[in-house]
Amino acid sequence: MILGSETAQKNLNQIKRTIKKIEGLKTEQGLEI
Repeated sequence: MILGSETAQKNLNQIKRTIKKIEGLKTEQGLEI
């Protein structure tokens, strides 16, 4: 898959970071979201 722009890549990285944060919070608090 080819992304058209650096902006798309940055957005993707931002989303991945957000997902990692959420996963980390779920693990810390033992929550199931």
